[in-house]
Parts: sequence; C-alpha cells; structure tokens
Amino acid sequence: MRYRINTKYQEMITNTLNMTRAERTIETDRLILREVSMKDAQAALAMDNEPLVQQYIISEPKYNLVQMKKMLKEVVLNDYDKYGYGRLAIELKGSREFIGYAGLKYIKELQAIDLEVRLKSAFWGNGYALEASFHCLKDGFTRLNISKIVGKVSPENKNSIAILENLGMKYVSIIDFQDQPFYLYSITKNEWLKSNRL
Repeated sequence: MRYRINTKYQEMITNTLNMTRAERTIETDRLILREVSMKDAQAALAMDNEPLVQQYIISEPKYNLVQMKKMLKEVVLNDYDKYGYGRLAIELKGSREFIGYAGLKYIKELQAIDLEVRLKSAFWGNGYALEASFHCLKDGFTRLNISKIVGKVSPENKNSIAILENLGMKYVSIIDFQDQPFYLYSITKNEWLKSNRL
C-alpha cells in the first residue's frame, strides 16, 4: 500500500505561480540556490553518472545528454510553471560552480511535497547538503506557506537519513515508490517553526 498524505496545496500553488526568477533564488552563507537552466544539463549528467551518486539513484533511469535535457525541460522547468517552485541548482558562492541541486518537488503518487537534494560526490562531507536543505525547508514553510514537507530516502543512504533527522524530520513509515522501498520522513510547518524558534 502506498503512503498517502492529504495536503492542502492548491492555494499555495496559486500564490506562488507568479514568483519571479529572483524570488526563486536562495542565498546561504556558502551557497547560491538558483533556478535550474538548460545549461546545467551537462553538469547534472556528469553528477548522475558518478558511481558514488548512482548507488542511491535507484528509482530513476540512466540518462544520456539528450534525455537529460528533455527531463530538465519537461519535468524540472515545468514544475516552476505548474507549481511555482521546484528543484534548484546549487552553486558555490565564490566560484559559482554547479555542485548539485536541492529543492521541493510535488510528488503526485504521494500527494505530498518532497525535499530533494543531490550533490557531486567531491562535495560530500562539507555540510553543503544540510545547509541547502535547511534553507529549502525554511523557504517552503515561511515564504511558500507549505503545511507539511516530506523526505523519501533509500534505507541504505545513511548520510541522507542523518540529514533528514538533523533537519527535525521524523520517520513515518517504509513505502513502496516506483517499485523500490524508501523510508518516508516528514515535518510540519508548526514543528519546524517551533524547533527553529521562528
């Protein structure tokens, strides 16, 4: 049985569809999270083809460059137009190097808004994933006024599990998603605001 969350997101979608590109940019102490563009296709493909990254991409097909561009256009960029939010490219503040992506994605099968983050393996262990994820949650709860955000993670991905738990997310259940087992975590807006004293 698939896990279902009854989330009231229609009003939030309506309120965010008119956001400008600048409003979809998040700046942290070390990172810039900005709207994905087609120019990111090569870097995203290189990241996804890394063996260390691939071991955790268990519910996605392996793309070539043409397929990656198609996915970015039809899925990632389309989410901005459809929902007013989506996954954001992560750049290092100084060099503006693309190191991965993070952001919120509505998942129809779960009827929920999912927090997603993925980095090039060379940048693991520096706290970038936690930093980016924290600010994506903050943006989702404070500016987008989302009531609940979930995180799905492979049971083998211990580092990502630790990130979700450090963000204050709580384990809900194990779910079947695209014929693969995932742990499902969640946190509500009230829980997040309380834990962060905002």
